[in-house]
Amino acid sequence: MAIRRVFVIWTHSLFHESVRLLLRHPDIEWVGATTDLAAAREQIASLRPDTILVEEREGSLSPEALEIMEACSWEVRVIGLSLADNRLGRRARPAGPGPPARPGLMAHPASRSSSPALG
Repeated sequence: MAIRRVFVIWTHSLFHESVRLLLRHPDIEWVGATTDLAAAREQIASLRPDTILVEEREGSLSPEALEIMEACSWEVRVIGLSLADNRLGRRARPAGPGPPARPGLMAHPASRSSSPALG
């Protein structure tokens, strides 16, 4: 199995610590994390993770997080998570320029997510 390179954008320290614990897996490499969206844009461009976890605000990804995703010139999976309602939103962006693969997030109960390696 390929190792997933994960970057995390978070707002609340509880979210950061929870995700850090959940991502302790041999197939996951934690490449970075920040609360600053401007810093996230620079770090993501430099580190080129294949998965970006974003703490959702009010049930959706922030416009800034969507801009970061759309600026990626490589294939990247963006997963929005929230501690508020225990739901998982997920959006994948294809390689190359262009809009996101799907216009909106698909919500799934977090308990149904079975892959610890974000696959």
